[in-house]
Amino acid sequence: MTLESLTNDAVGQIEEVFSKKLTAQETEKVSKIVEKTLIKAVTGVTKHYVDAASLCCGRGSGYGS
Repeated sequence: MTLESLTNDAVGQIEEVFSKKLTAQETEKVSKIVEKTLIKAVTGVTKHYVDAASLCCGRGSGYGS
């Protein structure tokens, strides 16, 4: 699953909420919002697990350092 396919799926779901089809400009704007949100979510989750792994296993424990 790619960022683009996730974004397109989310935009499609958002579009279903409205009674009319979104214009190309609206679709582009919504796509950018969704894409930025997904990137922030992935970055946040990644940081959380890297921090947790560092706390659990310690930095420089020999694995990958």
